[in-house]
Amino acid sequence: MRGAREENGTSKSRRKNLDYSNLQKQEVTINENVMNLSKIIELGLVDDRTEIWCRDRDMHVLTHGNWYQDNVLEYMHREIESFTWQDDDELFIDLK
Repeated sequence: MRGAREENGTSKSRRKNLDYSNLQKQEVTINENVMNLSKIIELGLVDDRTEIWCRDRDMHVLTHGNWYQDNVLEYMHREIESFTWQDDDELFIDLK
């Protein structure tokens, strides 16, 4: 009920009573065994200067940039087939 008030004048919130803990645990379980860009970043191979190239199965570039850019962040949780890290600070991600 939008705008409903309790006797003390505060708004009732339906969201306050929702329990998301089970949903969060389920998502972690689903993605736990999948390699993705966020896990590669956790390995320490990527810093703010690293250029990341995301490619599809046919080696077409889908996006290119640094890990913090929106176009790269879109691919953070996509499953990875393989990746190549080069010591000139470039990371090539081949998506499934």
